[in-house]
Amino acid sequence: MKNIKQIKNILPIILGCSKNIADSEYLLGNLTEQGFSIVKSSKGADCIIINTCGFINSSKEESIKMIFEAVNMKRIDNVKSVIVFGCLSQRYKNELMSQIKGVDAFFGVDEIQEIINYLKNQDVQLNYSRYSVTPSHYSYLKISDGCDHKCSYCAIPLIKGKHKSKTIDEILKEAEVHSLQNVKELNIIGQDTTYYGVDIYKHRKIAELLQNIQKLNKFEWIRLLYTYPSGFPDELVKTIAESPNICKYIDIPLQHISDEVLKSMKRNIKKQQIMDLLDKLKKEIPNIALRTTFIVGYPTETKKQFSELLKFIKEYKFDRVGAFTYSFEEGTPAEKLGDKISSEEKQERLEELMITQSDISKELNQKRVGNEYKLLVDYVDESKNFKKNNSRYSAYTGKYVYVCRSEFDAPEIDNINFIFSDEKFEPGDFIKATIKEASMYDLIGVV
Repeated sequence: MKNIKQIKNILPIILGCSKNIADSEYLLGNLTEQGFSIVKSSKGADCIIINTCGFINSSKEESIKMIFEAVNMKRIDNVKSVIVFGCLSQRYKNELMSQIKGVDAFFGVDEIQEIINYLKNQDVQLNYSRYSVTPSHYSYLKISDGCDHKCSYCAIPLIKGKHKSKTIDEILKEAEVHSLQNVKELNIIGQDTTYYGVDIYKHRKIAELLQNIQKLNKFEWIRLLYTYPSGFPDELVKTIAESPNICKYIDIPLQHISDEVLKSMKRNIKKQQIMDLLDKLKKEIPNIALRTTFIVGYPTETKKQFSELLKFIKEYKFDRVGAFTYSFEEGTPAEKLGDKISSEEKQERLEELMITQSDISKELNQKRVGNEYKLLVDYVDESKNFKKNNSRYSAYTGKYVYVCRSEFDAPEIDNINFIFSDEKFEPGDFIKATIKEASMYDLIGVV
């Protein structure tokens, strides 16, 4: 690499999921420990580092577009180097190297050590440093990576390999680093968090891990994301139910409900088992918020099976639902099925599902009207400025408007609470507010 000793200022570009955020924060934290500075613009940057996503086609396209943009920044702003790492680089390194000129180096998902060695031009010792790219009051802590499941549609095992857990001691040390940065909400992430520990402890230890994090007494909220329905531990249900600072919130991607589709997807679970698990969660964890995701347009999904999915959604009334159209991924077990359903049909099914869910979301949100909730402040704005572009809130008084979340809302993906008040609060403060009005995805309240 040319001018290696002249590289000082790093511009990070992070694409994809929260796991990429966690990886990037670890990389940037260690870079700052080694004397590098993090900047927010290509003007003045010596090096652009892109953490790519390669999960589905739209993510691949976004990552490739950004790589080309970074190469253009390099030319226009005299950036010395462009480095690409992450999922896309892991899976398609050779293709990227041959097709995109101007990138100085490509690295895979597990090569943070190698990136830093490359920039320093020497071997360095990594530590538990973290450079926050999220608002300082919440963070993501990755407890594992990779996946042992064999879901037919998913390329993650091809990209990241088998499930790899960090030790409990490692995770607790990382959690301490997060707490020292005044993190109020710790979001626990992994490809499948309920599988945590199987590889190194020979059984699932996610409940024990959460109990240990809770014992640190450092976080107001601990939130568990990305759980897998098959093999969901009974002790985890008990831990969430009994722990006051573990959010009564579970992200549990189901992907479908038809037994035939689930079998073809290789999800290792049946419809009745899913319903039994959901019933148990609702019974043993009162007021729990359940988030899930579904795939529509899977190659074997018939119109009847799609209707079965819609009926299930109407019956179980999930608090939060995300949905995706099936993305054909080469190398996956589903590749042999082809991509039989047209993009138009996929989109129609997606829209029908989301319309169904929007009605449910509005219904559930309406039930929150009149109730008081503990909320975490994410952002603050002057009320008068906010109302200029949001006339529907004109009836609400208060000098400030606070964008908040409850324990039932994960960062960036769930409901937003707009709270009006004359009292001054800061991002990261907890407040109590009464909900006055609700729509499909927003709640409005006052302190």
